[in-house]
Amino acid sequence: SRIDTSAPVLAGSRIAVVSKSVSGEFWDMVHKGMEDAVKDLNTAYGFKSDDQIKMTFEGPDDELNVEEQVNTLDAVIAENPSVLCFSASDMNSCQAQLETATENDIPVIIFDSNVSENELVTGFYGTDNERVGEIAGEKMAEALGEKGSILIFSAQEKTESSIYRYGSCTGNLCRSGRRYERCHAGSSGAESGYGRSILHKCGHVRIISCSGSGRGRAAGDDRCGCNHKAAAGSEGWTGIRNCFPGSI
Repeated sequence: SRIDTSAPVLAGSRIAVVSKSVSGEFWDMVHKGMEDAVKDLNTAYGFKSDDQIKMTFEGPDDELNVEEQVNTLDAVIAENPSVLCFSASDMNSCQAQLETATENDIPVIIFDSNVSENELVTGFYGTDNERVGEIAGEKMAEALGEKGSILIFSAQEKTESSIYRYGSCTGNLCRSGRRYERCHAGSSGAESGYGRSILHKCGHVRIISCSGSGRGRAAGDDRCGCNHKAAAGSEGWTGIRNCFPGSI
């Protein structure tokens, strides 16, 4: 999209990004997109050399490592960036850090996963996670028909996106009278085959729903050999034979 250069931008501004993770296909795409955006800004505003906008991209290797993300936040805020972009692994873990940013006049832009302290945030860019959960519940209920059970894999328990998606999804399932089970699959568990072991024990489950970047593919692959249907993919509902082809 065209950049509105009438908006004031200081030469030499520094954008500090603290992501839920710096590893995995999804976060690689986020990083690449931000780098491209910074290049476009510098070109649009004619910033060169020391006047160019700069960006740092930091975070833990594992999305579940909340402590490391909070420590990274502390270090980044201490460097007094022009703006802080942040995706929270735990929506309730970073109030003190956000308060410090506010006290130091550092604007905070949240992306992907919001925080509970909205008054400390300048803006949020991400999915309407409650609506995503509602749609997932509706589609699974439709695919299931009159009866059957649903197994929901959730890669994270404390991130806003997972909490809202799961809550809205299961609310819809309850209203439709469907039975569901939840399995929390952290990255190490999924990658070690934990997800597949759960699947083979759940013969009564007819539909699988997976939430979590990349972990769905780790939990089951095209050699699973079962007859589950899978709800997956950011593009919407996919009814296929193989388990966990991607993630919601």
